[in-house]
Amino acid sequence: MPFDRFVDERRGPLQRFLVNLGVGSEDAKDLVQEGFLRLLRYRDTTPPDEWTPLAYRIVLNLHRDRQRQAATRETPLFDTDDDLSTHASPEPSPEHLATDQQHLMLARQAILELPPRCREVYLLNRVDALSYPAIAARCGISVKAVEKHISRALRELRGKVDRLLASRGTP
Repeated sequence: MPFDRFVDERRGPLQRFLVNLGVGSEDAKDLVQEGFLRLLRYRDTTPPDEWTPLAYRIVLNLHRDRQRQAATRETPLFDTDDDLSTHASPEPSPEHLATDQQHLMLARQAILELPPRCREVYLLNRVDALSYPAIAARCGISVKAVEKHISRALRELRGKVDRLLASRGTP
């Protein structure tokens, strides 16, 4: 099945799926569009009969990510008993943004330093949200090997980021 036809046929059902989960119509359209962009990565390596469940998994993960992000941003702007002028802006400070960017760059650097297979398995799980069995099938390795790669990646990333932060004197 050509990918364009798949997208045309699955767009409506995916949007309805998200709307049934309580996502607004416009947000559902955005999530489905972003989901199809991510699904493009798998177009040539995944059989067409696996595209539908993968598309649903991708949009569901995108929806959950947005929910988590929204939950962490929900803080009351002020208490009813307090004077509004005593509250700081809810926006992060420039220093906080710079620190976050620095931490992100360190994490990227640490990921790039992982051994190639370990990095591939880690990214398939953490970025592409593939399950361990799906990663095992895709990479031609056992689920146990996937578990070991993920464990190694997490251990090495934690150590590398901690060492980089310590060497830079970053909080």
